Amino acid sequence: GNTNASFALGMLRRCTGTGGCALSVMVLLLSSLVAATAWQIVPPARFHAAPGLRSRTLPCGKSVQKAGAGGSTRICDDVSTAGCRGLRSAVQDWSKHADSHRTKVADDAVDVDYGDIMGQGTYGEVFGGKLVDSDQRVVCKRAKDGVRDSADPVWELMHSVDFDDIVQDGRYALAYKYLSTESYINDLVMDSHPEIMPQYLGRCDKFGKRWLYWEFVESVTLEDLFVTASEQGSLQCFADAFRLPLDSGDGAGAGGLAARVCREVARELLSACQRLARAGVAHRDLKPQNLLVAQGKLLVIDFGSAAAMGKTGRAGYEKNRTPYDQRYAPPEGFIDEEAWSSWDVYSAGMILARLLFPPLRPAEAYDSFTVAFSSGGRDLDGWVQDVIDKDKAAPSNGDPPAGSSLGQWYCSVAEEACGGRAPSPSLRALSACSLKEGLDVLESGVCGVGWEVMR
Repeated sequence: GNTNASFALGMLRRCTGTGGCALSVMVLLLSSLVAATAWQIVPPARFHAAPGLRSRTLPCGKSVQKAGAGGSTRICDDVSTAGCRGLRSAVQDWSKHADSHRTKVADDAVDVDYGDIMGQGTYGEVFGGKLVDSDQRVVCKRAKDGVRDSADPVWELMHSVDFDDIVQDGRYALAYKYLSTESYINDLVMDSHPEIMPQYLGRCDKFGKRWLYWEFVESVTLEDLFVTASEQGSLQCFADAFRLPLDSGDGAGAGGLAARVCREVARELLSACQRLARAGVAHRDLKPQNLLVAQGKLLVIDFGSAAAMGKTGRAGYEKNRTPYDQRYAPPEGFIDEEAWSSWDVYSAGMILARLLFPPLRPAEAYDSFTVAFSSGGRDLDGWVQDVIDKDKAAPSNGDPPAGSSLGQWYCSVAEEACGGRAPSPSLRALSACSLKEGLDVLESGVCGVGWEVMR
């Protein structure tokens, strides 16, 4: 109560002259003095209108949204007028865990296609669907919280959970909590850099379940591209997906293709990391399965493991608890609170390592690499030298000549191991020759990510 009172008194000075805002602050002050638990302050939110809907802002806090084709009227809370900006900024952080401030979707606005199962994890399940008013395809995610979904025709076949399990198993409570946090983080990214993700439409509680919705985007995942590149023995599928020109002036042949693809993927990955950091978000699960390529651009999806690490408030972050994929996560396993954005940059580096070296592109081979890489102290030079030492076709002299850098020596060893020929596209076994393509790109630095950065 004292905290609320101090907050309200401070906000009164910022909202002087704006009746609606002053009234909101007075309600907050009254709640702290009478019974804070019996009052619910409805904090503001930015409303992202779904396709086919148009919105208009009313004074200090109401945005009326009407369907484009004569549909029903929906109302959401939205503080966006000049007199309320200070209040909105402070309240948004102070009440970030309150359900009422997040972007919402009407519970009858989406038809979920339960037969279109797009994926599932420990805490959530993803389905296809469409907007009722426009038939636009959407992605629908529900919390795997153990609560029966009465609209799901196959619920009993998929879930054999009784009430005792719901009470005793902490996963169910966490599922609801994590999905709520994911909703908030999606709003943060949409507010700052909506261009790096599919449009987040909002959340709703429907049939006792919490749901999140996104616009469906025609795309391929980066993992799809790795599979195709491995099968074809070429990065041409990456070049096609990112709409790279046939020749950008940096060389022809396989070497030039690898350099162009590496440069573009590195640029897109690091740009996404930069924008996430600006939004105050650590994704913590950047991996090929969570990266879409649509119309030549990279999009980030699945913020279920993300944490809002802004200076004024945090959500989804627990000091001694970190959900992550060990194959792409940094060695510490926990966020460095002072350098939290470096987590995603490390993940980007691991993705680039898989891209650079052809034998690592198949999923199983990459998994084996991460085990060896981790046991070797996550030393990229040490891993390369270990591959060279085990390759009978590589020169026996294990030391680089005087005046030669390690990168130059790697390239000369790989060249000799290949017998002066380009590596065969079908060469998948780890060897000095199979690493030649990536070693050449790193040493030239033409892709913008050379040895110094990768190390």
